[in-house]
Amino acid sequence: MAKILSFFDFQDSFPDEQACFDYLFKLRWPDGFKCPQCQHDQASFISTRKVFQLWSYRENQESKLIDPPGHCCTNCVKV
Repeated sequence: MAKILSFFDFQDSFPDEQACFDYLFKLRWPDGFKCPQCQHDQASFISTRKVFQLWSYRENQESKLIDPPGHCCTNCVKV
């Protein structure tokens, strides 16, 4: 079961957006980034859009940190 944080504990653990991003990234990809569909791990991070764009695709294939329900990774997986 997940530990319930108090408001102040949460603020201490996640003082800024980057801390939240780092935590969610490690939760989603504990061994480093991998596309959920094809398992490729070579991608460029586009910081202005917070997406990973896979090197293996010519068309615009991206991987986001959080997918909406029923989302197909062939389009994107945003951070």
